[in-house]
Amino acid sequence: MPINRKRLKEYLEELGKLQDDVGDIQFVKVFEQRLLDALARELLNVDDVEFLIQEIDRLFTVDLSGFDTQILTKYNEVLELVNELYDDLGSDVARQFQQLQALEQVNRLQLREYKDSTVEAIAKAVSKGVKEEFNFADLVAEIKPISDKAETYAETLARTQVKRYSRQSKLQKAELAGVNIFVYVGSRGVNTRDFCNELLGVRFSLEQIQRLDNRNLNPPIINGGGWNCVHEFEPDPTASEPDAEAEAIVQRWLKAG
Repeated sequence: MPINRKRLKEYLEELGKLQDDVGDIQFVKVFEQRLLDALARELLNVDDVEFLIQEIDRLFTVDLSGFDTQILTKYNEVLELVNELYDDLGSDVARQFQQLQALEQVNRLQLREYKDSTVEAIAKAVSKGVKEEFNFADLVAEIKPISDKAETYAETLARTQVKRYSRQSKLQKAELAGVNIFVYVGSRGVNTRDFCNELLGVRFSLEQIQRLDNRNLNPPIINGGGWNCVHEFEPDPTASEPDAEAEAIVQRWLKAG
């Protein structure tokens, strides 16, 4: 008996809506406007680099805090979605599980690292502009590529965080139900990663999946093929053994060490 394709389709559609909710990232643009306004009105002491970093961090954090809250709100909705569409697997997934708490902490750390690196990059751009006596238009041109890159990465980070949280929730539920076999599912396209292409349609044991290295963003059980991956390890309660070719694939994508 194959996996429940109808359930999977509903799950992916609902998860896509949740991802879209956090994908409309505007806080970087708001921050950029505030920063340029402060520079234009000479509200920042650009000769004091330490002060400059502190003020940019303050401007950035105000908007980032709302972004963080938005993602955490979606986490709750993800848990409800997993419980609803995977009710045949049994027990409810609750927020107190250690694995979900650990993943949430990782996500928060990634968000903080992203913020810190962006703040530092923009502060360095402003400092460079002052030292090289840029006019305001030149300074805007120096900051804009960093801001655009930050906005793109913020969107990728948000969507990936929601997706990996859903995968971990689904894994937790499968483990509670005693399901140990997962089939890698999703569509193929011209941009599908080599890792995903080779795994698609194949059933693996959880032990095999934990040995995989996607060469992008590990572990694959909660990150699939990596950033922005649209594929899923779908629990298959009808299977008791991995497919015959699964171990050979694992050996080709074996985790180093």
